[in-house]
Amino acid sequence: MSISDDETTTLFDWKPDREEAAYLIEFLGKSIPFSADTQLLSSPETLCEARLPLVALFSSIASLCVRDYCLQPAPVQLFGRKNNRISLFLACDHAAIGSSACEFSLALVNAIPALDRRKQDQMGSHFKKGFQKARSLAGNHALDHSTRILVRAAIQQGIPHYRMTGKGEIVQLGQGVFRKRISGVLTDDTSGVVTRLQENKPLAMQILTRNKLPVAGVQAAPSIEQAKKIAREMGFPLVVRPNAEIVGKGVTLNINSQGELDSALETAASFGHGLLVERYIQGSDLPTAGSEWITCCCNHEREAGRCNRRNSPA
Repeated sequence: MSISDDETTTLFDWKPDREEAAYLIEFLGKSIPFSADTQLLSSPETLCEARLPLVALFSSIASLCVRDYCLQPAPVQLFGRKNNRISLFLACDHAAIGSSACEFSLALVNAIPALDRRKQDQMGSHFKKGFQKARSLAGNHALDHSTRILVRAAIQQGIPHYRMTGKGEIVQLGQGVFRKRISGVLTDDTSGVVTRLQENKPLAMQILTRNKLPVAGVQAAPSIEQAKKIAREMGFPLVVRPNAEIVGKGVTLNINSQGELDSALETAASFGHGLLVERYIQGSDLPTAGSEWITCCCNHEREAGRCNRRNSPA
């Protein structure tokens, strides 16, 4: 990508003083989750001492937007500058992933020099929505979480991988007689019966229960009203998810109030496959093999499974 600066922008010239830098770090911490993870925003001095603070900030935020959706995430690299144009490279698995991240990051840094403290709540809400939209667009073109974890582990072992289609979820690991094709947790060795069981969560729960394996207790509901009735019978805390094979999407954990339940049901119902309501069981988070960053139920991320909230649910 290339970024140019002209008489209407201050991308290359803006230099904050310590007070401005401290305010900006605080503002971004509230507006964009996980911005404090970046070394650039570790202290006001670090931001002030950056050669091109806004370009460095653009690079950090763009990298932040795409890191969870790339198989081999890497920071933005600056590889050239000529007059009022600077050239950068952002590694990502699909052009749309990088484009959405860059558009959001550029809009953010263009607004920073004129940031009005009297409108910080309004601006913060605007950028928070923009960050979530950029990540959502990136997620639409990335491999699903389970496939991504397995491919990252393969990369660490030096196993070649090939995405079978541009936007598909099928990946080939290895070559020749040793090759395996995977999609999520399924491989080309997975039987059709097991696949059907995986798609039917209530049936899978019945089989587990019949074999005396402990389960959380899940019930299917065709509508929001029926789901509310089931929820009243179960009692809080609860988990609500779409009744479909959509790994990790539309799931809300640790629901403890009617307001949270209503919001969770609306989210799950938007996928149009019916609803599942189950009891929530408190557990401990464990690091995910092959993944440096994972997302927890409270919609924030932490390194190698370490969450900054106590008693983070599994």
